[in-house]
Amino acid sequence: MKPPIPLKDRPLNELDLMNSVGDLCRFTMHEVFNRRGKFFDHDDILAKDEQYLPLIEREYHHV
Repeated sequence: MKPPIPLKDRPLNELDLMNSVGDLCRFTMHEVFNRRGKFFDHDDILAKDEQYLPLIEREYHHV
C-alpha cells in the first residue's frame, strides 16, 4: 500500500501555480526543444520540420 501524500499546511495559491507553470515552461524550453537538451529527439519529424526551427534554435536568437 502506498503511503498517503502529505498535505501542506496551506492550500496552493495563484503564485504557487504560476511558479509551477514557469518551471514546466523552462524545462520544456531547455530540455525538450533545445537541441542539446536531454529529451530532444533528433529523429522526430518535428525536429526536422522547418516551421519549428525558430523554436528549436531560439537560444541563438535571444543572445
